Amino acid sequence: MSELPLNRVTRNLPPPSDREAACALLRDLEGVEEATVAGKRVRVTYDLTRQDYPGLLAQLRGSGLLSAPGMLTRLRAAWYGYLDHNTRDSLQSKGGACCSDPREVYARRRGH
Repeated sequence: MSELPLNRVTRNLPPPSDREAACALLRDLEGVEEATVAGKRVRVTYDLTRQDYPGLLAQLRGSGLLSAPGMLTRLRAAWYGYLDHNTRDSLQSKGGACCSDPREVYARRRGH
């Protein structure tokens, strides 16, 4: 299995009422690179800089292809949304510490 660039993510979506229609809808969305049927679910690969997991679910729900989510689906959506958000932020980071030089901050605390 080849590794994806950091801005590309592959996730399995909850089972929609019509998998083929869901794939067609997802393929038309900005940022979605691939959508395929994977058993009862739909597997989607998307670009984090242009799309996120909660957005994909919202599109499917808005089109009537996904029913109201259960607790596990809501938890998974929140977790994947969190991961997408953090990864997107990390990709935009210039690197380095979040403050000046951490050694200076600790030195000031110790009075040096």
